[in-house]
Amino acid sequence: MPAASRAASQSGKLRTLIQRFATERRERSTRTQRDDRALRRASDYLRDRPELNIGLVELVAVAAMTGFADQSHLHRHFQRSLGVTPGEYQRRVMG
Repeated sequence: MPAASRAASQSGKLRTLIQRFATERRERSTRTQRDDRALRRASDYLRDRPELNIGLVELVAVAAMTGFADQSHLHRHFQRSLGVTPGEYQRRVMG
């Protein structure tokens, strides 16, 4: 294969790799931003409603209202990001 053809082939592969990396990074960043916004809404909701008795039904509703896929997604994101469960978070902020 002539050098010019080989260089063009390599260039095309590199371009594809760069495009794939940029797409994955943008998607990951968008997902992270979306989850961070949902976490902020959920934590604000729990902080502003001391009367809420955190149970499964309430967490399902909070998850749905704030943009999480389900209660388990909310729970995992709280645990990973804040180091506490949603119920523990509410107890701590309520003192």
